[in-house]
Amino acid sequence: MTETDQTAAKSADNVAESAFARLLLVPAAATVLMAALLYPFPAGGRCWNAIFDLAHAPTFLIAFLFVVGVLDPAAIGFRGQMVPIISMSGRRIVLFAISLCLFGGVAEFCQMLVGRSASIYDGMANSTGILAGMIWCVACRSESPFKRVLLTAAVPALLIPMSIFPVREILEFQRQNRDFPLLASFERSVELAAWEPHEAIMTMSDQWASDGKMSLCLIGQRGTRFPGASFIWPVPDWRSFTKFQMDIHNPGDSPLQVRLNISDRYHATTSFEPTDRFRAVIDLPASSTQTFTVDLSEVASTPINREMDMSQINLIDVHMTDADEVKTVMLDNIRLLK
Repeated sequence: MTETDQTAAKSADNVAESAFARLLLVPAAATVLMAALLYPFPAGGRCWNAIFDLAHAPTFLIAFLFVVGVLDPAAIGFRGQMVPIISMSGRRIVLFAISLCLFGGVAEFCQMLVGRSASIYDGMANSTGILAGMIWCVACRSESPFKRVLLTAAVPALLIPMSIFPVREILEFQRQNRDFPLLASFERSVELAAWEPHEAIMTMSDQWASDGKMSLCLIGQRGTRFPGASFIWPVPDWRSFTKFQMDIHNPGDSPLQVRLNISDRYHATTSFEPTDRFRAVIDLPASSTQTFTVDLSEVASTPINREMDMSQINLIDVHMTDADEVKTVMLDNIRLLK
């Protein structure tokens, strides 16, 4: 073998080793992505949920471009010396996009097995990030400067709409903390994202309000058992306060019984045992308004086998009793007092 042949063989071996090393990055990227989607992060709450939602589309965009770039650098715009491991034709890019969508779907399903929640929004965000990656690859292949600019601009144009709700949630979280010890006033529709209705229609209403112009209106339908709503993301640390108050209005022409539950984050570890949370019954005469007040010392001492953690309050549940007819209750100005 001549010196030239030896040099060529050595160069080919180096290229093969480099390609193999790059190829190993693909399963590594899949492992990192799956771990990020399934790891039960200790951080939680309204803000962190919004941050995780905000990250979905960019994460899948980066994952898509990373894997395609590893396999075929020119497909994402790199024109260097690295040879493609697999030439990523348009058909292969589409097949990889479908595979990554399925990967994301499986990961969303598996989240339910590790205590995290899957959502349609997350699936849409994942798909949007993948679609943005496909458009980037098309832009890199285009010979028309105008098309390249147009397609490149389409990438952030796709990502921005998926960012609106998470960013709005982050801003609302900051406002919620600024307004504390006011827990809820229902002056902005975004406040409803912190509430979860059950067996009831939940809206904002200007028909009655004790503070500002709007209130929360819960309409329980006939035949339901516990129509109401749960405040799933209150500011959790209540240790510096002595009383809980909320204004309640019965707009109907018959008496109404409303039940209030308050629990901390550890309530779930007792399988939601009723004796492990604070419970109160509020009787409202027809067409009446009442300010309900409870000492937080009573809330703290309610659980039978422990003290409620007043730094980790995570649920306020308001519901009506069994409904043999349509019932409506309105809430406003939920707050803590020193």
